[in-house]
Amino acid sequence: MFTKLRNLYYKIKYSNLKSDSGAVGIIIGSNDSKDDFNIKLEELAERTLPCYKSNTEVLNHIKEKYNLTPVTLSKSAVANYKVNYILNVCPEVLNTPEYKLPQGKKAPTCKQIEMLRENSNRRFSEAFNYPIEKLGLELECYSFSHQLSDGSEIIFKIVSDKTHDQLTLSSSVNRSVTPDEQMIISNIHNEIDIFKGVTKEDIDNRTNRFLGYAMAVVELEKNKE
Repeated sequence: MFTKLRNLYYKIKYSNLKSDSGAVGIIIGSNDSKDDFNIKLEELAERTLPCYKSNTEVLNHIKEKYNLTPVTLSKSAVANYKVNYILNVCPEVLNTPEYKLPQGKKAPTCKQIEMLRENSNRRFSEAFNYPIEKLGLELECYSFSHQLSDGSEIIFKIVSDKTHDQLTLSSSVNRSVTPDEQMIISNIHNEIDIFKGVTKEDIDNRTNRFLGYAMAVVELEKNKE
């Protein structure tokens, strides 16, 4: 079963692009590719205009393109959203400080990587066990599908947090996927992330929302090459 979760915590963490709070780096394979992304990030910041859309606007946009239907939010979906909300939006509620790998040309040592792994697991566990009632989240869940050429369906699920006007998207297929099918899935994720837009504050402060937006733009442009 193939599952894709457009989830900033697993794509954006443990670096120091331009912020001191939360998870704001990009997991990239080498220093050169990271430098390339940072250059692209600055280019996007220069040419991106504020284009923020509310959850209601995003959901209405998706309804126009797909058959979006309300669904019951599972306990696992609630837990996943809670964990990622804490790690990205309010990490200050955790007792364990975030450990970041030292920045520089040298590759991290095995000890540093192990410290990062242990720190990540500890913070994840704390977030998982944190009482959701303290966060004041008001969550709704929606689903839509996209049919592949063999009749298989990609199932997309959207979790909408009405309290904080935030939205996450995940997708799954009940089999392995080809590179072309993976591109279809990525394009749908990226198009929605781009439609969600960003505020001027997101652009100026390189927030997680802007980083997610930038990654979607970069990936979508690459897929169209």
